[in-house]
Amino acid sequence: MNVILGTDGSGRRTPDPQLVDLVIQAKHWFAGLSTGKYDSLSEVARRVSLDKSYVSRVITLAFLAPDILEKIITGDHSHLLTQERLRKACPLPLRWEDQRALLPV
Repeated sequence: MNVILGTDGSGRRTPDPQLVDLVIQAKHWFAGLSTGKYDSLSEVARRVSLDKSYVSRVITLAFLAPDILEKIITGDHSHLLTQERLRKACPLPLRWEDQRALLPV
């Protein structure tokens, strides 16, 4: 009997909801800043009851390389990529090549 961790039973991996939520949160914050819903990172932090330094680091996830984002959404990433590891990697470098080198995808 083979046991495959992190799958939905069909052999496909399932997305990690914590990772997906973290990226969605960052994209939501950036969209709010872009559209004027929020005037500043300070306002984002105040409205979501988080520290501004946390928000300013995590918001860089809104600029994840498309292939990394797809792997997170589909669950097709390394088991080493956890929410904690992704948060600790923030602020992410803007260059996608540097993100790929930094993150275990």
